[in-house]
Amino acid sequence: SFYVEEAAPIDIRDRVSHGDLGRPYEECMSRKPARLQSKFWLVTCVECLEHVFPWRVPTAITNLARTAEKWLFLTVPTNTQWDGNMEHLCIRENQWWHDKFAQFAPNLLRRLDYEDIFRRVCMPPGHSTWGWQFFVYEVRGELPDECVQATVQEYYEGERLYKRGEAVYDGVETAR
Repeated sequence: SFYVEEAAPIDIRDRVSHGDLGRPYEECMSRKPARLQSKFWLVTCVECLEHVFPWRVPTAITNLARTAEKWLFLTVPTNTQWDGNMEHLCIRENQWWHDKFAQFAPNLLRRLDYEDIFRRVCMPPGHSTWGWQFFVYEVRGELPDECVQATVQEYYEGERLYKRGEAVYDGVETAR
């Protein structure tokens, strides 16, 4: 966020840049200062994707997959009951998220063994489930260009519907 850019400690401020996970990568990277890296060994995305419009989720997924060099760790709410938070635009079930990652980031391999470790370490005693899920993916090569093109197409179609007032984001991906 712009706030984080301004509030970052002086010694790391030159490594912080505002971006938008749900916009096409090239658009965001064109605004990125040249001094910032484009790939990182570990990318974390904690409690972010539920704030992205559903038609922007594929773009967000490909952005994460293009930025991660070795590992992607994320958490996302998977409780299908909308919690009334107006900033939560995309609360979906676990399988929906896995299907989106499989479709738009086939270079990522889901690591259930690591997810299980996180679950055992982080789950409070007496709880068997939470309303959100850990996802751990290992990066296996570069993201195929056809995935990038598909996400860009879905992004612009979703934006077009949204501007016309036809996009729905309270449990349905898009109204067509």
